[in-house]
Amino acid sequence: MTLPDNYNLVHITDRDLLDFTRSQNGASWRGVLSLQQYITREVVLAKSKAVKKLMVFVLEDSTNNNKLASIELLVRDATKFVFNGTKAEKQPVECGAIGGVFTYPQYRGQGLARIMVDKLMKQAKTSIMGSSGFTFLYSEVGEYYNRNGFISFSVPLCHIPVSSTLTTSISSSDTITLLGYHEFKPYFELYRQRYEERIINDVEKDHKTRISPNITSDYVDWFHLRAKYIAYHLFHQKPAIDFEAASYEELVEKFHSITPKVFGLKITEASTLVGFIVWTYDWSTAADGNPSNTVTVIKVHVEPGYDVDIYTLRLLTHLKILLEKQNQENDTATSGFVKIVVWDSDTSEEVRAKLQAKYQAKTGIDNPSRSAMLLHEPSDHQKLCDGELIWENNNKVTWF
Repeated sequence: MTLPDNYNLVHITDRDLLDFTRSQNGASWRGVLSLQQYITREVVLAKSKAVKKLMVFVLEDSTNNNKLASIELLVRDATKFVFNGTKAEKQPVECGAIGGVFTYPQYRGQGLARIMVDKLMKQAKTSIMGSSGFTFLYSEVGEYYNRNGFISFSVPLCHIPVSSTLTTSISSSDTITLLGYHEFKPYFELYRQRYEERIINDVEKDHKTRISPNITSDYVDWFHLRAKYIAYHLFHQKPAIDFEAASYEELVEKFHSITPKVFGLKITEASTLVGFIVWTYDWSTAADGNPSNTVTVIKVHVEPGYDVDIYTLRLLTHLKILLEKQNQENDTATSGFVKIVVWDSDTSEEVRAKLQAKYQAKTGIDNPSRSAMLLHEPSDHQKLCDGELIWENNNKVTWF
């Protein structure tokens, strides 16, 4: 029988131990990178401003200190929006995103992942974030984490096919501006202002508490750093970069010169912002050896006063046109894209229906990263279960 008291969860900071955990899970998560490239990628991502408090833990056998499994916790600033009897009130809290849950192959089948998550949550509720915080994760193993008390809020996906030739057009006079690497700070400052305004309005209407991580452009820059690092190893290798020694600012400067360079676009009317869309890139190869690359939408935002459905559809269409144009060019980093992935949290049913009708999009696809949430305060968690507390920004932006 596997007893929790037979194991210790240990916070590690030693570089050799950190690399060891990545060498173990890299076989599953390295994707197109070599194992060493994957290990170094995690070092690079840890330089990002979005990863100010990333904690890595190992589960050890208490009798011999053998390393059995590992887990990561990214602590971020968050806000709790509550009704105080007269108006909505913002309360600063901390939240944690769990990732990297991995039991080493020779120790599987003993329930160690459940024990590890339970032990981490005990620390999260006391010494790390406290009882006012919350923790979420994106499960790759279905409803496994229900046994740890997490409640699933999975968001389905929509897949929009992208042609190898330019088959998409749009009958609009939209003014389009492409957005490049590290150009998203003003847009996400605006996005946060808008979602906080909406949440406050909703709380004052129905008096239900809302919780949300504090979204900033740092979140987006983390995705783009990840994409730039992968593209560098797949397609460039120049300029020469010492990834171990380089600061985050030095990496940003060097990555500016390599493709992909475009990560978003915006629509304006007479220099007034209507909306924007931001995405990231993933590269893979199909069974026939041809590229089978994917663009994943991180966020779609339409400003108040404009029809959200109309402009969401337009933004997605402009992205599709851009990718089909790039597919005809010779840059291997920005061609070979076959689909756009969008989380349902960024589209309405009406938009998805139009995407199906116009572009043969597939909707209602099960998300391989199933969102799940656990409030640290039991009474708050019960409200979440009862629908009296709402998780905002359950979308790709906060994925980890």
